[in-house]
Amino acid sequence: ADQLELHVDAETFLRLAARDVILNAAREVLGQAIHARYLADQQGIKPPDDPSMQPWNSLDKGLRESNRQQADHIATKLRAVGYGILPVHDRVPCPVTFTDDEVEMMAAMEHDRWMTERRLDGWVYAKDRDVDHKMSSCLVPYAELPENVKKWDRQFVRAISQILALANHEAHRL
Repeated sequence: ADQLELHVDAETFLRLAARDVILNAAREVLGQAIHARYLADQQGIKPPDDPSMQPWNSLDKGLRESNRQQADHIATKLRAVGYGILPVHDRVPCPVTFTDDEVEMMAAMEHDRWMTERRLDGWVYAKDRDVDHKMSSCLVPYAELPENVKKWDRQFVRAISQILALANHEAHRL
């Protein structure tokens, strides 16, 4: 700590380093929490036999990784609107309610992240969705999405506090 103090605030540096280690360890927990939230949000909308509606342990390996990648990007979205992530040990994590503008900005970022993920996996734009041939009508800029599709990204963003809390983390204003 004395050596660190010569260059940085040692307490802050060690807390941030611990946060990154803990957050990486929480990746699986966050991925599972994201999927659980998705199941709750889509219940009654998507049929139970839809591949994305399966329990975590039965979920396709690629879909599990997609949830983990979504978890990986939470910190990036939060930083864009002036928040960070901290682990919480001695109390219940405090929820954060984002403004409509913050939700919209992070929802657009989530859609961009999702499009990048899909394109890297070989998906292309098509008027009609075809999972077997990796085609989706949602591979368009966020502004061009219909409102019912934008709703999915907004739901995720609004649930970030609850998802972080499941892994004993919270968002905090920087």
